[in-house]
Amino acid sequence: MAELRTVVSRSLRGGVILSGMLIAAGLSLGPTGAGPVLLRAGLLALILTPVLRIAVLAAAFARGRQWNFFWVCAGLLALLGLSAAVGLAR
Repeated sequence: MAELRTVVSRSLRGGVILSGMLIAAGLSLGPTGAGPVLLRAGLLALILTPVLRIAVLAAAFARGRQWNFFWVCAGLLALLGLSAAVGLAR
């Protein structure tokens, strides 16, 4: 269980660090050129970081054969994917 906490913690930390670096780079470049693209990429990375956490937990639960928890995570991922698809379709 401690190993799972470490993996989840590292994935969250990595997502936040990546997001921060992209946002900082986008802000430093300003509103022209690649600045807005980097800002959007940073915000997208920040939004997807919790989704990565759920995916990591789902994989760990599947590997540990804890199927109840796996199906909860899989259901959450399906709901997030559905809501993203509906939001993008509008």
